[in-house]
Amino acid sequence: MHRCDSSRQIIKQLMEPFFLAASMDEEEKDEFMDLLYHRHTVESQSWGEEGIFAALMDFLSTTVIPHKILVFQAGERLLGKIDPEMRWRLIVHDMSKICHAELYGYWMKYGKGYQSVKDYEIMAIPPSERSRFAEECYQRSWLHHIHHNDHHPEYWHMATKMGNTSMLKMEEEAFVEMVCDWMGATKSYGGNFGLWLDENVPYIKYETWAMNPDALLAKARKTMEEWA
Repeated sequence: MHRCDSSRQIIKQLMEPFFLAASMDEEEKDEFMDLLYHRHTVESQSWGEEGIFAALMDFLSTTVIPHKILVFQAGERLLGKIDPEMRWRLIVHDMSKICHAELYGYWMKYGKGYQSVKDYEIMAIPPSERSRFAEECYQRSWLHHIHHNDHHPEYWHMATKMGNTSMLKMEEEAFVEMVCDWMGATKSYGGNFGLWLDENVPYIKYETWAMNPDALLAKARKTMEEWA
């Protein structure tokens, strides 16, 4: 991978496995890339550092993109015939993770970027403080993520200056994407989906306009049992 190539072209090339999984034509691929660069500040000055750029692109291709593929496949299995609006929602799922504001923090924590000897910012931090720095980077990335992705319940939480909170109802499409995300994450990271639902859903604070959320969760549970 040569940094002299445009970052946009490299990202597009890395996205090809996902584009293939989603059966996207060239026009849709270009639309995806245009939307990515319109919505987010994708690149960073640090991408000029060859080692950092290569590490981030590796994390994108080995972690972020495989998750996107599984979420899209989860949607196909859960919904069967997907209407165009929902299909595009699943295509742009987690798009913000491709921008530096999120990709760097996720790589720092889950890609163990804090152990990198190529990141001059990391090297300037005492070794005993690097894991804490990585966690802070991730927390900033997570905050950015939940504020730009309505399939997370936290997106719909309202907070006042005094710390009081209230909730708006999730749109039905966002709720469906959230369930697909849960399914895809289970396939990505392993685990028992039914057990995860039982242990986590009762404590996740959300409300939704979805007509019958319990029925969708039951269908998702059955779909995951059949997804070899």
